[in-house]
Amino acid sequence: MKQTLSTFLLLTIVLVGNSQNFTSKISENASMVFTLNGSTILGKVSEKQLNESAVFNEFKKEFGNPDINTLSDFGLDFTKSFVFAQEWDTSMNISIFFMPIKDEAKFTKIIPTSYGSEIKKEKGYKVLEKNGKKIAWNKEFAVFISGYYVGQKYRYRYSYDNEFLKSDYYTENRAIKQIIEEDSENTWGLQKQSDRMDEILGLSFKVSELDNHPEFPENFTKKEIQEVKSEMNLTIGANQADPKKESMEVEFAEDVMVDEITEALEAVAVESADEAYNEDEYYKNESRKRELRSYRADKRNDYRNYLREKTERKRDILTQLLYDNRVSSVFNPKSNFNSIAANSSFKNSQDKKADATFWVRNQMSGNALSANLLRELYGYRYSRMYRDLGVFGTSLNQMNSAYSVSKLFFEKDGIKFENNTENNEFQLNSTNNIYSTKQDSRFFDYVNGDNFLGYMSLSFDSKSLIEVMPQLYMDQYGRFAEDRQEEFQVMVEMISIFLDEKAIGELATGNAFFVLKDMVKKEVTYNSYEYDENYKSTLVEKTKTELLPEFLFMFSTSNEEMLTKIMGLGIKNEILIENNKYYTINSKKGDLPFDIFFVIKDGIVFVSTDEIEIKTIVQGGKFENNLASRHQKLVSSNSQVIYINNQKLTEYIPTDFFSRRTQDEYAMYKEFGCEEIVVSSKNKNGNMETTGFVSTPNNELNSALYFFNFINRMIEIKY
Repeated sequence: MKQTLSTFLLLTIVLVGNSQNFTSKISENASMVFTLNGSTILGKVSEKQLNESAVFNEFKKEFGNPDINTLSDFGLDFTKSFVFAQEWDTSMNISIFFMPIKDEAKFTKIIPTSYGSEIKKEKGYKVLEKNGKKIAWNKEFAVFISGYYVGQKYRYRYSYDNEFLKSDYYTENRAIKQIIEEDSENTWGLQKQSDRMDEILGLSFKVSELDNHPEFPENFTKKEIQEVKSEMNLTIGANQADPKKESMEVEFAEDVMVDEITEALEAVAVESADEAYNEDEYYKNESRKRELRSYRADKRNDYRNYLREKTERKRDILTQLLYDNRVSSVFNPKSNFNSIAANSSFKNSQDKKADATFWVRNQMSGNALSANLLRELYGYRYSRMYRDLGVFGTSLNQMNSAYSVSKLFFEKDGIKFENNTENNEFQLNSTNNIYSTKQDSRFFDYVNGDNFLGYMSLSFDSKSLIEVMPQLYMDQYGRFAEDRQEEFQVMVEMISIFLDEKAIGELATGNAFFVLKDMVKKEVTYNSYEYDENYKSTLVEKTKTELLPEFLFMFSTSNEEMLTKIMGLGIKNEILIENNKYYTINSKKGDLPFDIFFVIKDGIVFVSTDEIEIKTIVQGGKFENNLASRHQKLVSSNSQVIYINNQKLTEYIPTDFFSRRTQDEYAMYKEFGCEEIVVSSKNKNGNMETTGFVSTPNNELNSALYFFNFINRMIEIKY
């Protein structure tokens, strides 16, 4: 929560700045750039309001510096722009943040105290380092750099040498038996036993000497630094580093624990049945075996730790070199520095009327930035899950487009969001084909005016989408295996053969409309267990009150016959109940809190929680009103629409529906709650245009101040 507040404050601070160009200092390999046009929002949230806010008080606590009482104490110039970017190459993902300076003396006083380290003076700038992060500044601006290694060369992986694998358990066991026979008096030490075992196994090295490696000095040596430069072919100068190409796929190999493998091998040991058995001798020999194996495992583990530290030191050296080089390129630029400012997409994305602009190189950020940000927030398993979702984890809107540009406008009566994709030729054609349809206007006849809490409209050509899915899969995964392109292409063609696009497209054409009509309290039954004094359980049926949705869902079909056959299977297996021309999913059979009713009529599948509504549709009855005209216009002119009447929704959901811990937050949300939320997307010449609008109450001067006060109140309630 505190990290979120600090981030919000940082963004809020930026919002009071005038536009200034830092983009010429951002590398052309940037995967995203976040810029703010401060001149359009100057005065919307004043410094005085920020200084007196709960947001700033929390930030002061987090920063932990008693010299900070106001924003001005930072020494930053809030009349100029702040720019954040993430730069990606095959070795590092670097976050770089530019901050304009107004009073260097104040800045120099605040930052070192917070960092707790000494200032180093370089040519033309000063620099501080802490925990792998770096901040550098001169009289005009400061730059903060952090990041993480994403390459493969210095990613630690431990495995046995081939010679370690020469012997299996039984071979080792015979070697140990031979050693015990040779050392019948048990006079050899563990080192001698281990060395003899190496001889018997024919190893070219001695396991006992694996830990005879030098200790690493506290600081990096010139020899180590030069070794990394040579291995990575680094040319360190004012321009960015040019590391050798590495695989962009990020893998995290887990350590192979030698002692665990040894224990597993020991567990499968089988002694020869025809051996003479002596219990005392047996346990004595087994003890010697365990001691010898443990000794060798410890040596190998120690060697493994040495290899890990050596690899991590090289990685840290590379990180330091790239950071140093990046800072140098910021403060001492040369003519050969390639800036993002030369990128035509980025150049065209800049909008003086927008309060904020977020430019993203999707094909890079989709597999690297997003996954690695999730890794930082939630751990590696979540980022791997995200990556493995592949194209299915990618927004249907963007379809992994080349670039994406988002803009934010803090208007007087609401917050507006715009997003545009920039597609390549294949994506342009695919987008045009997929989003070539219009919404089925017959849906409008079954919606009662604007008497609903929200709806979602979707219109696309499902046949075209299925046709392009195999190629999207190829684009998503194929770039990670450049030497397997032929295999990937064959796999794509095989998938295309098995998918019958026409048949699937007829089953569900791609036109769908979901209406959330109401939220109602219903008493539902559920099974639970009760326990007596002897902890014996008894299954009992209980009731509770839940807030459940009432909805209507419609989608178009061109193959009623196939759907009817599917319904027949549901009836046969007692999942569905056939009524007079419509069907019911019994709540007890389907493990649902309510019954669901549906019917297929005139090429439309209707699914509803209201049986009367379904009966009316079956009988061809008319509804009181059609969908309100403003919504008809919105839905007809867009491929995707999400609409939420937030004001009405919060009225339907009572405060006591929430736990005591969250009732205050919900009451505050209702007080500050926005009126409506609308998000719509449409195809324009093969690119997707998305617009979102959050209408805010008119009791604030502008939506930026409304949003700031909302966050401020949330903090006051929390703390």
